[in-house]
Amino acid sequence: MATGDDKAGWITTRNRPQSRTVLVVAGGRLERLNRPQLAAALRTAIEGDYDSVEVDIDHATLIDPAILRALLDARDLAAEYGRGFRVRHPRGLPARILDATGTRHALCDPTPTQARGLLDH
Repeated sequence: MATGDDKAGWITTRNRPQSRTVLVVAGGRLERLNRPQLAAALRTAIEGDYDSVEVDIDHATLIDPAILRALLDARDLAAEYGRGFRVRHPRGLPARILDATGTRHALCDPTPTQARGLLDH
């Protein structure tokens, strides 16, 4: 049986129509093999009829550089579509990887679209 540290990567999507947000939840070891699935989920969410996309990585135990690239590409695509984009709940090794690569600010801080929404409420 797999423990939390060696569980294979998984990705799910949850629509939250009340907040006009799509939540992509990713956990386990997010390795290079998970990149196509994550990229497809993010593209579908961004191209959908929502204002913002949030990626919850609270259950992630590892983030491969290919996953970071997919997240950065999705952030750029969201900006092209005028959508908010933010990675939420980094902790443990994934948080340290975001810090070490200097990507935490770019991925985890609310984008201008989301910041406007926070001020409106």
